[in-house]
Amino acid sequence: MNGKIQEIISFLNGFRKFTVMMLLIIIGVTFKLTGQLSGAEFVDLLRYTTVAFMSANGVEHIMNGVKEWLKKK
Repeated sequence: MNGKIQEIISFLNGFRKFTVMMLLIIIGVTFKLTGQLSGAEFVDLLRYTTVAFMSANGVEHIMNGVKEWLKKK
């Protein structure tokens, strides 16, 4: 049972940045449809969110590469 829980947590951990990105998009679309965000504000939200998402992924992959390189040394 404990192993199953660890597998589920590990699976969800791999999608944490994607989940946050999708939640922000859903929130942005909801606010846009209800008129609480203008078009420019919606674009700014998605632009900055996308930059943060890609930056976090890039840093994570660089760190994994450096860790693997250090293990081989």
